[in-house]
Formats: sequence, structure tokens, C-alpha cells
Amino acid sequence: MKRLMIIFFALILCKSESKNAPTIESFRNTWYKISIKGMKVGYSVKGIKKVDSGVVLYEKSMMDLNLLGKPETLFTENSATLDREFNLLNFVFNLNAGDYHTEITGEVKKGILYARVKTGGIERESRMKYRKKLTTLNAIPFLITTMGKGSKREMEIFDPMLFSVLPVRIEIRNVKQDTIKADVFIQNLHYEIISLKDGTLLSQFEPPFVKTEISSEEEALKYVPPEKKIDILTMFAIPCDGRIDNPRELRHLKIEIENMGNEPLKMEDDFQKIISRKPFILEISSPMPERGVKVIDGEDYLKSTQYIQSDAPEIKSAVKEICGGITDPVEKVIKIKEWVFKNLRKNPTASIPSAVDILREREGDCNEHSILFAALSRAAGIPSKVVVGVVYLNGGFYYHAWNAVMLGGKWYPVDPTFNQFPADATHIKMEEGELKNQAKVLSIVGNIRIKILK
Repeated sequence: MKRLMIIFFALILCKSESKNAPTIESFRNTWYKISIKGMKVGYSVKGIKKVDSGVVLYEKSMMDLNLLGKPETLFTENSATLDREFNLLNFVFNLNAGDYHTEITGEVKKGILYARVKTGGIERESRMKYRKKLTTLNAIPFLITTMGKGSKREMEIFDPMLFSVLPVRIEIRNVKQDTIKADVFIQNLHYEIISLKDGTLLSQFEPPFVKTEISSEEEALKYVPPEKKIDILTMFAIPCDGRIDNPRELRHLKIEIENMGNEPLKMEDDFQKIISRKPFILEISSPMPERGVKVIDGEDYLKSTQYIQSDAPEIKSAVKEICGGITDPVEKVIKIKEWVFKNLRKNPTASIPSAVDILREREGDCNEHSILFAALSRAAGIPSKVVVGVVYLNGGFYYHAWNAVMLGGKWYPVDPTFNQFPADATHIKMEEGELKNQAKVLSIVGNIRIKILK
């Protein structure tokens, strides 16, 4: 569930700090309040300063929510240096949440973005190519001032929290004497931006329910008592027609999903099939693989990534301790699943931690469980990936993250948070991969309704 909050933060606070950025007091500052469904959840202060190479855009943000009744606060401090045409030159991004800290830095050289993420004491660099103008989300209010009513423009932005270059399409909806209104499409998500003609952002609405709007400093920093804070779990509850008894024991489920739309989500796999699209009907099964099944294919899902650090010495050492001399892949999955379940305290944390962070801190919810399980499984030679979707819990469906492992050429669901292998059939997969792909699910959250058919 917490993973969706992180994606929320990624899309709201996906701006970026120049390597020698001045302190915030040296900028022209503008304050904003952030709300979800009309309830204030945080603030941001944005700044801009002209430099020899172009401009520096700076932002400091805070969001404060309840998660499963537990207060969670996330801080970001970030900025980007851009040239006079708002092409990205370099950036530094910092995220702090409790004991977790993530720093992401990068610069553009000869058409390639060199981006580095440092988390858990480990730094990794990636080289990313881009095909069109590369900028940041914070630069869009300035860019639309150069466009006329009805005009369109395509470009790309780098989102540090998703650690990805994302396609952007801008369409100018309206131009008035002092303001400009634009529709901005990032992947399959629709943003509405209104700015002044000098580039000052007035308001920004992003799916599914988030609004950033200009305010006074006093209003932006106004205290919100705990009892008035929004609980993200409740906000993302999906209405359900019908009831499931003993959901953790269910091995087959047939459902209808209303208002699915035509979003390009990865909803089919070996044990989840789309039976019909109009109406949208799914069948999910949950079989157990046979002991002794071979690991075939799936090489890409053995690789180490920025957050799934399967080649880290700590991860390798932990796998050796967990699996010992076990050679049967099914037994390895069972041992790793049980170890993650037993050794991670069930405590939601608003962060984007790495597997190494999680192994050290030993706490988290579905996000931490799935990331650590994926890293340990890959280190044990079992292809593994993170999947996201919804799961049936307490009479309804809620956003959730779990895993899938490839055994015998098929992907089997595993839920280390619930200590399940295979995961029960109420796990409805909507996407897979890391945060970039998971963000696509936001386009349908808040719109769908699930009906139990069988």
C-alpha cells in the first residue's frame, strides 16, 4: 500500500538541486499548499534564479499523511540547472523519510543523461538516452508561456524518484490576458497546469486527486491536526460488490472490473487471464509449482538494479545464511519468503529504500517486503520481479505490492508480506516492474469498481 504513496510523491515532487545551488533565501520564492481531495497534506516552496548558464529552479517540499493510522512525513529538497531554453543541464535530488535517505544526482553530456542514485551506502550510475528536449516538470509553467492557444509540443522530463526519462505532451487549452492553462500528459497521466505569463505556477492538478496551488507562506505552513489528516489506505479503497470468505485460502477467482478504460497495463500473465474486455472480466488462479522444477529463462530478472541490489555483499551473505545448501528452487523461494516475513517488522515507512537499506533496518510494509524478497531471490538464482495491483482485505480491495518468481518457465505469485507461496487468488495484478511502470496504475485508481463473479 505504501508503494502507491511513494508513486504519489514521485509524481508530485519530481523536481530536481544544482551542484552549487544557492540557499533558498537567495531565490525569488513562491509558496504553495498541497491537498488531496481538498484536504491539506503538505507544502512546497519554489524558487528561481538566473545564472550565467540559464536558470536554477529550486524546490523544498513536505507531505504529511496517515498510513494505516500511522503518521508519515516525507521531505524533499531539490533543484535543477537549465539553459536559457530550459534544457536540463544538471540536478541534485534529496529525499528524507525517517531513517532512510536517498540522493540522486546527474548531468547531461552530449545527449546522454548520466544519473546516479545513492542509497544504503551504495551508489550506482545509469546512462539514459533521450530523443527529444529534456527538461523538468518545474520548467513546464515557463515553457508554456512561449506557446499559443491550441498549440502542442512533445518533450521528455527526468523524474528522479522514478529514476526514469518520461515522455511529455503539452497542449495549450486556453490563453487569457494574464494566465495560461495547459493539459500536460506524462506517460498516461493527465495534469492540468495554470500559470501566469511570467511562468509563475498558479495551480497544478494531477491524478488521481492531488492539487498544488499558490498560497501565502502562513497558509502553506499551517498546522493540520492528526485527526484531520487523510489516510491514504482509505482514500485508495476500491468499492467491491460481493464478499469473499477466507480470502487467504482462495485458489480461484473470477471478477468484473468496471471503468477500466483502455490503459495499457500488464494485467495478463501465466495465472491471470482477461476473459472479456467489454465487460472487463478477469480469471485468476493460484497453483503451487511442483518440487524440483527447474529454473529456465528469466535472465533479465536476475540482474541487480538501483534498488534491487542483488549483487550487494550483504544480500549475498544473507541468502547464503537463509538457503544454506538448499538446491531445489521451490524450497529456496519458501525459505526466502518465510525469512522476509519473519524478520521485517510490519511498520509502514514513507521512503524509496533499497534492498540493502531494508536488510539493515528490518522494517516496512509491502514495498519493503517485495523489494527485499526480489533482491534475495535473484541472489539465490531465482528470477524475481515486483508486481503491483490490489488485494482483498477486510471486505474490500486495496492497493498492494508482492512478487512473482519464474519456475519452470512460468511466473508464480509470491507474497512475503502475507507469508504466501503461492499468493492467494485475490491478488489482482495490474502492473509489474519498479516505480516507473507502477505509476501507470494511478490512472485508474479512484475510478474502478470490482464485482465478484465466482
